[in-house]
Amino acid sequence: MIEAEGAGAKFQERLERARKAHGGKVLGEVQIVFRPRNFSLTNWIHVSWVIEQARGFDLVILDSLSALADADENEEMRPIAEALIRIKDESNAAPLALHHMTKEAWKPGQRPTLAQLRGPGVLAGRADAALAIVPMPEVGGVVRFSLWVMKQRDDQKAPPQEVEVLMTGDAATVTMKPLDEIATNAASHGARADLRKLVLEAIPFDGQGVTSKARLAAKLKRNETDVAGEVESLIDSGEVKRTGSWALSRPTSANSASGGSAEAADP
Repeated sequence: MIEAEGAGAKFQERLERARKAHGGKVLGEVQIVFRPRNFSLTNWIHVSWVIEQARGFDLVILDSLSALADADENEEMRPIAEALIRIKDESNAAPLALHHMTKEAWKPGQRPTLAQLRGPGVLAGRADAALAIVPMPEVGGVVRFSLWVMKQRDDQKAPPQEVEVLMTGDAATVTMKPLDEIATNAASHGARADLRKLVLEAIPFDGQGVTSKARLAAKLKRNETDVAGEVESLIDSGEVKRTGSWALSRPTSANSASGGSAEAADP
């Protein structure tokens, strides 16, 4: 694994919990290398270094692609895609690159697509397989997400899975089961309706102050991306207005008697 984002001590702790859940040993089977200074996958010398590190292993994980690329991911994906292919061909290890998706892919209940990968489509076009992880509502001590196969060259796509990772105790036990898309979509629709109502009620009316997306997310203790999506939807419907680049309020014509709490916020 070529690591560029995780903290060393915390990463070792997670690795040990994964080992206890899976069994076996780490020494000789897993090698962790932290990114050297000024490393870039667009530099052919640096790519050669990755190839040498990957020799003898079945899999080389790059965490994350944007951190290791040191390039504008909106413009320079072609040389990065070529670097991944070279790593595969010359090391005989399968490169697994962790990459970010656009905000649209994080909406609960929505099936992610290759179009939602950040950057030009050349990366998705050159990849043999592409998987997407979409967060699901958490249960105490358990991280939940849905796992989707967006692309699988030369084989059928596996159905989406619901995955749970135990975050407490000695072992990071992982369980998987087929995702119930109908139930997930229904639950997500209800959750979105509830969040929309909470967001709207938390936005003050004109003359009572203003708020921002960041302040709303902190006040409601919700994901800022989800809150921002509901805010934009409320703006589109005319129920909320934006002044300048961030100040949010509700038009007084929308029955100010029901009221929102007055507050001021920085963006």
